[in-house]
Amino acid sequence: MKSFAFLLRIDMSLDTLREVILLLSSRKIVIVFMEMHATGNGEAQMQLRCVLERDRARRVWHLLEKINGVLGVEMFEGQENRLSLPLSNGNAHT
Repeated sequence: MKSFAFLLRIDMSLDTLREVILLLSSRKIVIVFMEMHATGNGEAQMQLRCVLERDRARRVWHLLEKINGVLGVEMFEGQENRLSLPLSNGNAHT
């Protein structure tokens, strides 16, 4: 199991936030860290850190992209502290 960070750009709708949380909960994924900031124009940036297997992380990434109201998703492998920055060794998946 590895640490993964997901950086989502979402609309500020509570429905979008609910769908993201329900997806992770239904797949039994424990959120280690979650933070959300409004960025203006009705949008927000959400940072999530989870510990899971690589194949499950890729599937979650694709499922997050399909949620109505999710405008963009980036996934970073092995992120421990700096969730909003890609790893220097190029492990960012966009």
